[in-house]
Parts: sequence; C-alpha cells; structure tokens
Amino acid sequence: MIALIGDFHFTELLVIAAFAVMIFGRNLPKVAAQAVTNLQRARRSLGRVWRDTGIAEEMRRLQRELDETRRELERKVERDVDRLDRESARAERAYARGGSVRLEPAEPLVRKAEGKPGEKPDAARGVDGQAQGPSAEEERRVGRGTEGPGSP
Repeated sequence: MIALIGDFHFTELLVIAAFAVMIFGRNLPKVAAQAVTNLQRARRSLGRVWRDTGIAEEMRRLQRELDETRRELERKVERDVDRLDRESARAERAYARGGSVRLEPAEPLVRKAEGKPGEKPDAARGVDGQAQGPSAEEERRVGRGTEGPGSP
C-alpha cells in the first residue's frame, strides 16, 4: 500500500500518525479499518474491470511486442556496429598503405525526397524542407573512392 503513495521515511510516518490521532482521536481504529476495507474493495473492482475488459491481456501482448522490437533493434544495431568496425579497420589499413579508400554505400537513414517530375533530388529533405545528409556530389565522390588522403 505504501508503494502506491510513495517513499515515506519513518519520521514522516510518525508525523502522519500524530496528525491522524489529533484529527480522529478515539475513532482512529474504526476510520483506519474502513479505509483499508475501501482500498481492498477498490483494488478488487479495478482487477475485475481489467479482467472483464481484457486490458490485462492487451497490456501483456503489447509488452511482448515491445520486448521483441527491442531485441530486434538491439540485434540490428549490433550487426551495424560490427559492420562499421570491419569497414573502419579496412579503411584504416588502406589509408596506412597510402591507397584510396572505397566505402560501401550504406542503407540510407533518411529517404530521398521526391522532387518535381524530371528533377533529380540532390539531397534528402527533412520535415522543414532543409537538406539533410550528404549531397548527390558527396555520394558520387564516396562511391568512386575519391575520399581519402588528398581529397578536397
């Protein structure tokens, strides 16, 4: 029951008890018993409503879906980090040999914006219409492997 209310320390509970004695006096045991009885009734009623409406099962189903999505995202992030580590190590070796670095195009984080018919979009657009991500020229440069020691 106390977990419902919050985290009380012993001194706070003593102050509350002192106020309860001052307010209710001799009726305190009867008032406390009624409060506990009403709280138990409310909890039973709430439990019945949850069972009758199927909320409890729906909450469990949603929790399972969230857990699966979290695990899936963790696996994907782990795979991407491993891939990036491998590519980074390969690029460092190529750079140390003095060669150019050819990077594999990654899956885009932001989809390309649709332009006017016949117009090539040169960058992904955000919600506000501002360019986000690399421009088409930057993507071409990376795709040809021209980035590395001497690139602009």
